[in-house]
Amino acid sequence: MHRILTTAMVTAALMGASGSGTAVAEPHPNDGGMANCNVFGNVRRLLAGYNGDPNPQPYRPYYDDFTIARQENWCSTSYGDGTLRFGPDGLTLGIAASRPEVLMSAGSVISHTNVEQGHTVTMKVDASGSAGLNGTTGWGIASRTTDPGPLETAWFFRNDTDGPLGSISQATTPIFEAIGSDLPRGFFVMVKRALGLPVIKQLDPAYLAGEHSYSVRLSSDKVEFFIDGAEVASFADPPTGRSIDISRQPVPLVGQIWIDSSYWFPYMWPQVNASGHLIRITDYQQGPNGEVPLVFD
Repeated sequence: MHRILTTAMVTAALMGASGSGTAVAEPHPNDGGMANCNVFGNVRRLLAGYNGDPNPQPYRPYYDDFTIARQENWCSTSYGDGTLRFGPDGLTLGIAASRPEVLMSAGSVISHTNVEQGHTVTMKVDASGSAGLNGTTGWGIASRTTDPGPLETAWFFRNDTDGPLGSISQATTPIFEAIGSDLPRGFFVMVKRALGLPVIKQLDPAYLAGEHSYSVRLSSDKVEFFIDGAEVASFADPPTGRSIDISRQPVPLVGQIWIDSSYWFPYMWPQVNASGHLIRITDYQQGPNGEVPLVFD
C-alpha cells in the first residue's frame, strides 16, 4: 500500500510538470493572468526529478486574498482544460467537462516561497463545487519532485470516481484494512517525510460540502492538521523541508492547491467528467506557529 501511495504521488507530481507553459513563463489564457511556473526552465533540475519553481524564494510570511493574480506569491501548474480565475470571491480553480482530445485537466497553483518547520499554513477553501468530481482535489504543502526519496507532503486530499476504478478499489478495501492500512479513496490527510513512507487518515467527506478553514502546522517533532480550528490529525516524523535531490539541490516545501480529472489506483488514471468542477479559495496565510490564525472569519 505504501508503495502504491508513493507511486501515485510521484505520478501526480510528474503530471503537474505538464503545465500549459513550456520554456516561457507567460500567462496562459485560461490562467487568469497568473504566470506559468515554467517547470521546464531548468533542464538539469527537471532531469533530477524537480518540477517546481525553477527559482524558489526563501521563506517569508504572507497573506493573500486572491482578488488579483499576485505574481510574487504564486504561479500556475495548470494543464489541459484547467482554469484559474481571480476576483472579489477569491481564486476559483476549475476543470471543464471532459473532451476526447484532452487526456487530463488540472487547475493548480503553487507558492513561490518555502514553508519550513515551525510554521503554519492556513487557507479557506470551499470545495462544494467538487461534488461528483471524478478525480482529485487537495491543498496543503508539498515538495515538487518526481523522486520518491526526497518527496514530502502534508496535505488534505480528496480522491474519488464513479467510474469502474472506483468500484474495483472499493472492493479491495477489506484487503487493505486487514493489513492495517487505509485505501486512499474519499477525503483524507496524507503525510510523507523524505526517505519515509506515506501515511494517511480518513476524514469526514461532509467537510467538502461547504466552506472551511484548513490548517497545516509544521513543527520539528510533529505535523498537525486542523479544520475550523479543531485538530483532525497529528503525525510524528513530519516533513523537514530540507530535502536534497540527486543533483544535490534543495527540494523545498511549498503551498499547493489543485483540482484535476485523475483517479489514483494505483497510478493516475484519466477520468471522464460530464460537467465541469471547481473549488474556491478566499484566504491563504503562512507564517510562524502561533502567529497564523487557524480560522478565517
